[in-house]
Amino acid sequence: MANANGFIHQCNLSKELRRKIAQSSPVIIGTGKSGHNRNVRHIVLNIAQLTSDAILEELRIELQEELKRRGITASTELSNAEWVVAAPNNRARGGGVKHRDVKNRQPGYLTVILFLGDRESDGYGTVKIWRNSQTFMEGHAFIPNDKGIFKNSKQKLGRLDEAEKGGGERGLDFCPEKFNCAIFDSRLWHQSLPHSSPLAHRVSLTCFLTLKEGILQAPPPPNTTYYLQESEWGVVDFSNYI
Repeated sequence: MANANGFIHQCNLSKELRRKIAQSSPVIIGTGKSGHNRNVRHIVLNIAQLTSDAILEELRIELQEELKRRGITASTELSNAEWVVAAPNNRARGGGVKHRDVKNRQPGYLTVILFLGDRESDGYGTVKIWRNSQTFMEGHAFIPNDKGIFKNSKQKLGRLDEAEKGGGERGLDFCPEKFNCAIFDSRLWHQSLPHSSPLAHRVSLTCFLTLKEGILQAPPPPNTTYYLQESEWGVVDFSNYI
């Protein structure tokens, strides 16, 4: 079965696998020109010195077993592994741009976020997601403002969320201190929230899971415009936090 329409799940992956992944985690090593590396979040490509293909395959197998426990028995394919990072003393106060990871109309892709580092630190940056938003503003990948065709998007997203009534900024905030992994329908609208911890880095490995019995299109290529250069990040072993 590959029905993952509007799927959202938080879980805890095994310590053994997380230790392997955490041993080579990228972190921001400088603030950049004018401190721009203290924005809400940045992306690092998963190059060879970070998580290997063999470890990613272990991750895929464990994620697939987790999905089976939730009734999704489709075989999977993992792709587009990359890292989302934020530096301590992040100066961003608002959330990132609201976006979705694919523009497909039918379910078939799941986004995975594996939170690493000191997840229990006060202010560790997380992600807000709006439930039932998979068909909202179809054909768009970003909501850059609340004007024009996006007018009243805040209230509309709030009304879609199943757990709340009314509008505003309602939605579900993932809970990294309790669950180290989030899996959700890639069509759902979400945004990064500020990372305000004074000492801890915010580090997460992200990827797509394609449900093979679902839609079979090539995953979207990475947009390297927003990626850190190799000179802007270093590698840290966070396995002691597992």
